Amino acid sequence: MYPDNVTNASKEFCNRILFDAFFIFLKKYLFFQGVVSLLKCKGNLRKGKEVVNYADTKP
Repeated sequence: MYPDNVTNASKEFCNRILFDAFFIFLKKYLFFQGVVSLLKCKGNLRKGKEVVNYADTKP
């Protein structure tokens, strides 16, 4: 139906697009995970400070 080189080229093109999309998704996902973990860490630090302050106020 199509010449071989055309189907191969289109397959390669599709694979490249999928590959790029996967990498972009992976980067965004990892970035998102990093931001979430940073926010969680900040929240834990804030909680930790409150706990320390509470412990200091106790006689």
